[in-house]
Amino acid sequence: MVSLPCIHSCFSTSSHSTSGAGAQSKKLVATTTFAGGQLGSAPTRGSRQSQNLRILIIGSRQSASKVRRSQEVTHRFISAIAGNLPGFEESTRALFAGAPERFNNLMVSWPVDIQDHARKLAKAAFES
Repeated sequence: MVSLPCIHSCFSTSSHSTSGAGAQSKKLVATTTFAGGQLGSAPTRGSRQSQNLRILIIGSRQSASKVRRSQEVTHRFISAIAGNLPGFEESTRALFAGAPERFNNLMVSWPVDIQDHARKLAKAAFES
């Protein structure tokens, strides 16, 4: 069994104490330190499904974070380089709306090297 330091130090009693509260606090430590030291409900037969669900949620959050980061980087680039070019505002809306075809079509009048770099930066923003 793995004990959690904050619970153990907060609720355990010294070796000289023999009160009922000390026994209760030791029981609290024992009941809250299971499943590899994680707090929560007791492990059940569905704990494997719970773990799989947690992995999916974490993966989804990381994916959303990657998309958001790509949008922000692309927006900073096109704001600095193409802010005065035609279609800039609409291309920004398309970027944040997740519309890659529209984003590409609105950049047609921009210099090719700017288009290429903006597409490269926005690639992760349009992956889903």
